[in-house]
Amino acid sequence: MKGLRVGLGIMVVFTLIVGPVSAAPATKGDSVGGVGYRLVDGERRVAYSISARGGANGPTGSFLYRSVTFSLTFGGPVTCLDIDGNEAAIGGRITHVQSFGHENDFLLGLNYLVFVQDNGSGSLGSVGPDVVSQTYILPGDPVDVPADFPATCPDAASTDHDAYDVEGDFLVADR
Repeated sequence: MKGLRVGLGIMVVFTLIVGPVSAAPATKGDSVGGVGYRLVDGERRVAYSISARGGANGPTGSFLYRSVTFSLTFGGPVTCLDIDGNEAAIGGRITHVQSFGHENDFLLGLNYLVFVQDNGSGSLGSVGPDVVSQTYILPGDPVDVPADFPATCPDAASTDHDAYDVEGDFLVADR
């Protein structure tokens, strides 16, 4: 439980440091937010913190990824957001990397993309009902993105991606 508090604390501090960044147009009022762990074979593998909102001048917000397995944390501002019903695609550029015992600075400046599906209320300590994709690092990962990504996200509902159970809760609001 101490690791969870430390991880969530890091996510909150990162969100405050990065702050809102504006980019491509997104539907005003659309939002996605939450914290949770992506589970693989029932085990916590990755902690996520997502806070993004569509606005008149584009999306604002931040994304944070923390690998439990590899002691790696990275994130950055949200530069694209696509919300379709209960599904969201969140993307941007990696501006912060922290790793312990590994050389991962090569991630700086690369693009990230993650998909979230909000299937109802969840909580830390219980599995589901939400799901999250792996975090795709682009270029390289096999997912179709628009030519101007990360200014424009792929369609949240129709883009093929994987899905993992979540321990936590993500709230997707399609206005």
